Amino acid sequence: PPPVLEGAAGRPVNEGSLGHPYFCSRPCVFFTTGACANADRCTYCHMAHQKRPMHLDKRNRSLFEGMETSMRVGLLMSLIRQKLLDLDLLNDMEESVEELAEACGVTDRAAEKLAARKSDARLRSALASMALRPLLTMLERIVGAKSPAAAD
Repeated sequence: PPPVLEGAAGRPVNEGSLGHPYFCSRPCVFFTTGACANADRCTYCHMAHQKRPMHLDKRNRSLFEGMETSMRVGLLMSLIRQKLLDLDLLNDMEESVEELAEACGVTDRAAEKLAARKSDARLRSALASMALRPLLTMLERIVGAKSPAAAD
């Protein structure tokens, strides 16, 4: 059997709850009703969330998808840095963030600043209201789509 994972309060959590509330998956809709059949193997969060996760509306998705890849990556990297700073995690993760930025093709913070200046304020606000994990997932999809390995 897989090991039982324990949360901060020492109570067992499932895989989807790891990193709650900033890095966890979205909430499990079945767990709240007591009907999650996957239990410890569920990849969705089984812990309480304050509000429904933010998503981009159609207009913001269209704006975001219409941006050049470098602008999208720069915008996401600036928001990820800010979220880590707000969580007081940036100092601990600075090296990893720099490696991530380099892997994404953001060679310096100037690209992030340019993306922040030129992006639509409404789009930036919508992205800023999202949790850290969805921002990282969006970045992963962009980088994965442009990497040669993704084409295989």
